Amino acid sequence: MARLLEVYKDMLKEAEFSKMAEEVQLMFEKYAETAESLLKEEYGTDFNAEDIESLARGLMERDSNIIEETEKVAEYEEIGRQLARDFAEEVKTAAVAGEFLSKAKNLGRDMVAGVAKTLRKYPKTSVGAGLAGGAAVGAALAGGDK
Repeated sequence: MARLLEVYKDMLKEAEFSKMAEEVQLMFEKYAETAESLLKEEYGTDFNAEDIESLARGLMERDSNIIEETEKVAEYEEIGRQLARDFAEEVKTAAVAGEFLSKAKNLGRDMVAGVAKTLRKYPKTSVGAGLAGGAAVGAALAGGDK
């Protein structure tokens, strides 16, 4: 029984191979017809079967390369779309972070304004206030870089 199954599987493989070989043969015949037509157009009757075969193979190779390149372009296009989606997600995330950053900058600006107001009000404490203002600006900038 096992041997019968093996023979059946072999027959199926052979039939699939035959069908595939038939399809390749039909495809090559169409390329050969196209090649012969192109050669007649260009050279009249000054060509032989070898020329037809050579041109047909070249046409097949060209079409194969076009298909391969088209597949690559589609793949790159999908990669580009994914990168765009990822970038859009980053922008959304950055927008949320940007709101936080904006609030931090506003807080830093308010702190600096407060220090400047203190300087105008109490000029004798300008060194201490200047240091405090510098620290406030540094803190605001440090928060702004993140």
